[in-house]
Amino acid sequence: MATKHPPLPCIACHQPLPPQVERISYFAQGPLLPTADDREELQQEVRDIIGYIGALFQLLVECPKAALDNALLSTCFELGDNLAEEAQRHLALVQEAWEREEQHHAGAAEGRGN
Repeated sequence: MATKHPPLPCIACHQPLPPQVERISYFAQGPLLPTADDREELQQEVRDIIGYIGALFQLLVECPKAALDNALLSTCFELGDNLAEEAQRHLALVQEAWEREEQHHAGAAEGRGN
């Protein structure tokens, strides 16, 4: 019997994606739609976002201060804040995937015990 994977929630609206959706393009997501319990893929997305945050702030450190006006600097900080929020949303998905995996293993162990 094939394992039924829970649908991945939409990053924007947090509703489960319909089963017929095979691909979706959202920020820092790989080319294929991961399932909600695909912990490794979800963790890679978090690593990608953290890399983007690091690149942004490395550029800010290396950029000549005269090249940054207050509006551009404010936009860069807003971008960094938005990236951090996106990383937190992705981390919540990783945590949920971890919990699903633990529940699955606990249920399988109970099934073997009967």
